[in-house]
Order: sequence, then structure tokens, then C-alpha cells
Amino acid sequence: MLIEEYDAVSGLAGLGRTLLRAWAAGHTGAEPGIAAALQSVTWLLSPPVRQMPHWWLPHGVRSHFAPQAPSGGASTGMAHGVAGPLAFLCIALDSGFEAVGTRESVNYAAYWLLEHRVPGTWQWPREVSGDRLRTGVEDSTPSVANDRWCNGSSGIASALYMAGRALGDPVLVESGVSALSALADKPVSDWGAYGPHVCCGYAGILRCAVSMMRSTSDPRLHAVTEQAAECLVRLWDPDTPFGFRHLATSGTEIQGMSDLLYGASGIALALHDFATEEDSLWPSLLLLS
Repeated sequence: MLIEEYDAVSGLAGLGRTLLRAWAAGHTGAEPGIAAALQSVTWLLSPPVRQMPHWWLPHGVRSHFAPQAPSGGASTGMAHGVAGPLAFLCIALDSGFEAVGTRESVNYAAYWLLEHRVPGTWQWPREVSGDRLRTGVEDSTPSVANDRWCNGSSGIASALYMAGRALGDPVLVESGVSALSALADKPVSDWGAYGPHVCCGYAGILRCAVSMMRSTSDPRLHAVTEQAAECLVRLWDPDTPFGFRHLATSGTEIQGMSDLLYGASGIALALHDFATEEDSLWPSLLLLS
């Protein structure tokens, strides 16, 4: 199954979450779609017969998110990796939906992530190479670890935390909290945030921390929210059309973006949630609730 078929942005994880939200709003016709997505994602995250997890892909596969390692790879992140489907299964369980093997799949994927974090840190490579999965040794330089929502520790930490709550597993709960609160112990310049926006920037990290902080009293998360919010305030630029400057993946500066993932609307929503006690619905689009 290609990443685009299962991921949070364009695949079954995001579509399944949207259907769960529709069902919660009273649209019972969403149930067949929820069941189909749940069954497919449960299989995707189920323990494999051999070493390679079902979401592993070979190098050179026709996918926008094809693995970079010559031996292929298994992606880890929330937006385009296993953390997104994991979060979807946890939210489905919390909503009362379950397929045969769903809890086993949640347990397998969560502990797979714990096993493959960067040694001695609470960060993850963007993908785990095929050689590492087979032999425990990388065949190339590991992909860069960062703390972003999309492919870094804040999104993965959120999925681990949700898995712990769904399974009643204190090890996973503490792992999620520790992974996210670890950001407070290093300079924000080391977070690897790519500008102010939600997908790869400080607003996404902020919203991950706010979501977790709202459901646990752990004081370590307060420092992360404060630091992320301060970064966004410092990046405010009243001379731009929407208040923030952004970087395209090519490194080109863009001044006028207003959308949710890469623009000012997502930043404004994250700051609003930080500054108020309101229980917003929009973080469900990020698989944070």
C-alpha cells in the first residue's frame, strides 16, 4: 500500500478520521466507510509474518514519498508515516469502533516506533531503512530527525500518547509525554521547525503540545507550549499580507499564504487554542483528537 493510500493528508487515516467526525455529528451513513478504513488500517499496522512491516516500501517505488534509502524504508511520521494510521486507530477505538485485531495493531505499531527511535533521544528518523529492519545496521545515513508535527517527534509523541490511553498502557502514555516534553530541554533552534506554519513549523508543534497538555496534568508540557508560542509571536511580521513569512521546500521565501497547513489560518488557530480554554474541533484534521 503506497503512503498516499494510507496517510493522514490524502489517505485512509485522514479519510477515516473525517468519517468519524461526520458520524459523531449524526451522519450514520458514514459507518460503512469507517468500517472499511478501520479494517484496512488494522491490517496495515498488524504484526507482519516476516521482518518488514506492511507499510514498508522499496526504493524507487512510484510515490511522491518514496523511501530514500537504497534498501527501501518504513516511514514513521504523523502526516505520511505510520504514526498517522496509528492515531486514527486510537481515535476509532475511543469512538467505539473496532475491527478484529485493531488493539493488536495499535500495540505493534506503537512499540515498533519506540524500538526504532534514534538511540539515546526522543526523536525518530523519517524512515527506517530496509537494511536496519533486516540486520539492525543502516545502509546509508539515516534521514534527518526533527520535532515537527508532519514527520517528527511531536506528531509521533502524540500518536504514542493516544495509543497508551487507548490500550490503558502507562509505558506508552509516559513515552508520549516524555517525547514531547523533551523539546523543553533544548533550544528551539534545534527543533528543526521549518518556519511558523502547522505542517513543518512551530504552530504544529504548539498544537501537539496543547492537545496533550489539555488531557494530562504533566507540568513538563507547559514549557513547550510557551516556547512554541513565543516563537510564533517573534515571527509575526505586520508588513506581510497575512502576518507571517514562509519558506517553500525549495527555500524560497513566500509572504502571502493563508491556508491551514502552510499559512496564517493554521497559525492563528493554534495561537487561539493556546490562549483560550476552548475545546476546538479543527485539530482532528491533524489526527490530534
